[in-house]
Amino acid sequence: ENVEEDAPTKENKSKRKGYRVLIVEDEEDMRRFVSGELSRDYKVLESVNGKEGLEMALREKPDLIISDVMMPEMDGITLCRKLKQNINISDIPVILLTARSSVEDQVEGLQTGADAYVAKPFNMDVLKMTVRNLIESRGRLKTKFSGREAQEEKIEKMELKSSDEILLAKVMKVINQNLSDPNLNVEKLQK
Repeated sequence: ENVEEDAPTKENKSKRKGYRVLIVEDEEDMRRFVSGELSRDYKVLESVNGKEGLEMALREKPDLIISDVMMPEMDGITLCRKLKQNINISDIPVILLTARSSVEDQVEGLQTGADAYVAKPFNMDVLKMTVRNLIESRGRLKTKFSGREAQEEKIEKMELKSSDEILLAKVMKVINQNLSDPNLNVEKLQK
């Protein structure tokens, strides 16, 4: 049931391995299942409730957070709201997982700033693609808004040369221009 990958995507797989995904889920079997599936492509961090998940998000600054909605200590809706209100971590994409799948529940989750709302039981391939798309989208936005993309196009490519390289280039130019001159000698090069 692996997501079908094309050649360029396989090349990006090693790049994805550097991304960190935080899974906040109180149900151990579900947490281990999701963690096991995602750990093939990402570095996975785990937390058992929203309170611990918030502390871990602040400390580790993961690239994406997947959180259950119904949890003790702090539920996923509250966690998402707190994540999105903190300027240090508000840009981290959040996927909410829940057995509550009514339209009202989905709207409530998305109103807190969640980037995706996935109802249980879910298809793992759909979750994986959602994770990949959110991480890649965030990466493109970071590049665009950091100015790197636009500025790199404007920078004139310069090659720095040592004084020896400059002198050698001048000598070679004079030699090449005067190859047909039978009187070319060291004295002429000095001029």
